[in-house]
Amino acid sequence: MKAWGSAMIRKSIVPMLFCIGTVFMSCVLSCNAMAYENIVIVIDPGHGGPGTEGETDSGAQYNNVQEKNVDMITAQALYEELSQYGNLTVYLTRTEDTHMDLQERVDFAKSVGANYLISVHYNASAHHRFYGSEIFTSAFGEEYAKGYSLAATIMSWWVEDGCVSKGIKTRIGRNGDYYGLIRMGREAGIPTIILEHGYLDNDTDFTHLNTEEAWKHMGILDATAIADHFGAKKGVVSAGIEENLVVAVPTGQMDDDQTPPVNVSFTIDGYDPVSRVLSYTVSAKEQDSFLMYYDVDTQTLAADEDKGFMHLNVWQNGAESMQGTYIVPEGYEGPFVARVYNNYEKFTDTEPVTIPAEYLGNTIMLSGNGGTYIGGSDGDTGITGSEMPKVTLQDGSGATWTLEGALDEAKGADFIVDPDNLKENVRHYIGFIAAIVVAALMLIAALVLAIASNVSRKKRKNSRNDINNTRY
Repeated sequence: MKAWGSAMIRKSIVPMLFCIGTVFMSCVLSCNAMAYENIVIVIDPGHGGPGTEGETDSGAQYNNVQEKNVDMITAQALYEELSQYGNLTVYLTRTEDTHMDLQERVDFAKSVGANYLISVHYNASAHHRFYGSEIFTSAFGEEYAKGYSLAATIMSWWVEDGCVSKGIKTRIGRNGDYYGLIRMGREAGIPTIILEHGYLDNDTDFTHLNTEEAWKHMGILDATAIADHFGAKKGVVSAGIEENLVVAVPTGQMDDDQTPPVNVSFTIDGYDPVSRVLSYTVSAKEQDSFLMYYDVDTQTLAADEDKGFMHLNVWQNGAESMQGTYIVPEGYEGPFVARVYNNYEKFTDTEPVTIPAEYLGNTIMLSGNGGTYIGGSDGDTGITGSEMPKVTLQDGSGATWTLEGALDEAKGADFIVDPDNLKENVRHYIGFIAAIVVAALMLIAALVLAIASNVSRKKRKNSRNDINNTRY
């Protein structure tokens, strides 16, 4: 069990007025516990309905899953588990796949005397790159303090279970709280929170949120956390239970973060041309929320919001910088860009950075069957033929190749020699030379035959002349 907040208000035999004042000041300034005989909690399965209202009814739809169905499974599991605890009265806003507008949900909660309204949801994002769990609460007054405190307990249980925390957040709209359910709940005097358990459109979350068993597990986890927050015991009705507030009631609006991370920098620490693995360090600061994700991509992909930065890494809490690796796409020779997000999904991109020449060098790579590669000669800039570098094929054969004048022609440029292609080219060259030799021999033979034939004709002609001279 986790204890939140400071010690509870102790019983004191003092005048009633002083006692009330002490309780009030403790709640506002000291965030002490509040005692209840019974707490009424309304669980709201998000969305629902035949689908005529589009995403309002169905919610997120990805991986052959409709959010409204997942919300219901989790909410029912939450309801069934939490109903077993003493001093807690639990309701569901709906038990079937029916459409309810936001006001109907709040009106139902108010009709049963709800102390809390908890809406169950799963998430999705426009470009499908985000993952993690987050909880939204009101940005105002006691609804903020109570909602945040309950959310903090739930989030601690989520994280312990392996979820990635995107934080407990507010969101401001034109009329106060952005989310209508939270805004209407506050108007009704009911602290309202929205549980976003994870993303249905991102494999990082969906791989462990893709079965009915997993959805039920999240509901049971929610119930356990809620009971922990109030100190309720399963099957036991106590004289009273307490609500621990971990934050004070704010005097103003608790704004959401509208600014991106600052002082974002990106350095390339190394590059292996053989494996094409680039190692890097990213640094950033966040003043209003906390750093959430980071990633590196090519400048080309960074410019495409549908394709770039699709493998976000979680920023370690409290770290000033993070290190990582990136596999450079084959054939790419351009610069790279790093991006850093805060937990409100505001981001900053760095200026493009190219791989330093010191990590490129004059690399020679030999590749063939078995994926054999080697590192090339060391040099300042160009490689001349006089250096006659020898390179060893790392296939266990111990063979050494001398590239002779090829490097002089290459003027120090990087290039790849494929032994398989080289053997094939040699065979082609031998065939070509053989063909030339055969053609030359045939030409010589033809010339010899022609000369011989000409000599033979001349002899026959001279012989006839001799005969004629004899006659006359």
